[in-house]
Amino acid sequence: MWAGGLTAKQRINIERVQKRALQIICPREKYENALLSNEITRLEERRRDHCINL
Repeated sequence: MWAGGLTAKQRINIERVQKRALQIICPREKYENALLSNEITRLEERRRDHCINL
């Protein structure tokens, strides 16, 4: 799905899913640290990068 196809609320909800998953996987880490330690980026960044590469 292209980035323009998501509403702001949908983008927030999707990011919330990733944030919650990382809270389960890394319960003692803050979100940003969990992203770094698992070598992943925010979903928003991946969507943006994907659209740039299309």
